[in-house]
Amino acid sequence: MAPKEKNIKSILKRNKKYDTGFTSPYSINFRDVDDTIRKYDGTDDYPVRRWVEDVEDIGKLVKWCDLHMFIYAKRQLTRLAKLFVEGETRLDNWKDFKTALLEEFGARITSAQLHRMLAKRKMHKNETLLEYFLHMKELADRGSIEEAAVIQYVLDGIYDDVNSKMVLYNAKNLQYLKEKLRVYE
Repeated sequence: MAPKEKNIKSILKRNKKYDTGFTSPYSINFRDVDDTIRKYDGTDDYPVRRWVEDVEDIGKLVKWCDLHMFIYAKRQLTRLAKLFVEGETRLDNWKDFKTALLEEFGARITSAQLHRMLAKRKMHKNETLLEYFLHMKELADRGSIEEAAVIQYVLDGIYDDVNSKMVLYNAKNLQYLKEKLRVYE
């Protein structure tokens, strides 16, 4: 028996106590949801906290138990994150797996760094306003940045003269700014 197959069988054996409780007229397998959650590589490009929430959200949607989420999440790891998990012993359930990832790859960015990143990020020439806005929002979600500051960073990153952007400056929240950006484009 191959080492990986033996490892998976031992995990399943230890987790037999988990009742999936999954009753559905249709069957969903991991391949069906592969494209719904991005791979996680352990870099700062995507916060681990957010990635874990994504896994849990899809797990709730398709009614997975903790064992399903554990196996699926483990399959989604690449590079540094995969090396980390392979080097850890006794990560054989969702709770321990999630805790280990959050401790290893969690909150490494300071608010000062995040402010610098937001100030530096400008709209790319091949990017739509909505794409740019969503990238900025995702970046801001990595920490605790007040909404007014995010709005200002978004507006500062749009290459256009101030008079043309004037209609955007009255946005009081991100949802309103998003609607205004659709009209502005």
